[in-house]
Amino acid sequence: MKPRALIIGGGPAGLSAGIALARAGYDAEVHEQRPEWKGRVCGSFMNPDAVRALEWLGLFEEARRRGAVPITETEVVAPGGRHSLVPTVQDGTPSLAFQRHKLEDMLVEELERVGGRLVLGSRVVRVTRRGSEWIAGTRQGDFFGDIQAQLLVRAGGRFSEEPVPRAGGWYGWNALFSGVSQSPGEMSMYFGRRGYAGVLTFSDGTTNICGLTHRPAGEHAPWENVFLDLQNEQPDFRKLTAGARRLDDWHGVGPLPFTSRVRYSEDAILAGDAGAVGDPFMGEGIGRALATAPLLAAAIEKAASGGAVLDHYRQLWREAYSQRLTIGWAARWLLERPWIMSPLISGLLRPAVISRATPLFHRGGGFTRVRPASRPS
Repeated sequence: MKPRALIIGGGPAGLSAGIALARAGYDAEVHEQRPEWKGRVCGSFMNPDAVRALEWLGLFEEARRRGAVPITETEVVAPGGRHSLVPTVQDGTPSLAFQRHKLEDMLVEELERVGGRLVLGSRVVRVTRRGSEWIAGTRQGDFFGDIQAQLLVRAGGRFSEEPVPRAGGWYGWNALFSGVSQSPGEMSMYFGRRGYAGVLTFSDGTTNICGLTHRPAGEHAPWENVFLDLQNEQPDFRKLTAGARRLDDWHGVGPLPFTSRVRYSEDAILAGDAGAVGDPFMGEGIGRALATAPLLAAAIEKAASGGAVLDHYRQLWREAYSQRLTIGWAARWLLERPWIMSPLISGLLRPAVISRATPLFHRGGGFTRVRPASRPS
């Protein structure tokens, strides 16, 4: 009988974990509390870290068939108007523009193809340890049940392992637009007084505009106002979006519980934002989420020679992300102090500096040493 793995959370991290575990011989079951897919904040820019994970999963060509387009550079505009082109290719691997719903659809199909299962509308309400097994209580509508599993992966997102901050803080927001003056595969970033916005155009000509903004406690201004404020601050952003038409509702989330170090659990594997909420300057979040598969596979391979899967996985996470979380924390600390950050960005955007800085955000997450998976037929 196959060992059973329970994965809590059906986003990219949970689906990635389910694929890796199903391929490794586990009876993998992913439980997602949402009854259907809904729009999520950002997550459409895939940095080289994320692309290498897709290649490891054997899904890179499938992503290209579904409309993913390469991004080789990003135009960054500082608060004072200074422009710089930031390379988004690392060691020959480009970034990608790929709609989040297409990515997740592809991951769900791959999970099911390799024998895993996604259970929608299922909320895990309690988890207890009994000897070498986990006992999880689930709820689907009015129905309750118990699941026994030998391995537990928590991939429930940024708020699953960390309490929501009560005071003000950083909020993410985004919406889909048409009529933005960018071509497919182009990306630009605009820094303002209270944060920044990224503008990413897909293969069908639609554009995701997403941002990170700092709000004091008690502020509840509509996201439309945040968008308009940045237009007023940044003439180039205003020109780029002058003819844009919003195609869906604004999405927003926060305050975000950013962490400067990797979280640990005594018994469970933490994946994606459940393991660390890093600053999304260069697609870090989606990169860590998709890297769950190769990191888990490496941990399982190491455990075959001794030790526990959990211990090896935590070590690989620490090697891959500890330094970058610290760098992200420092960058966010500066963003919260615009009187320091505004003049500093202009200096950072000099070609000689930026070419050395960007690899710190999108270098391979430690799994490039892992033997690539052969996609089971």
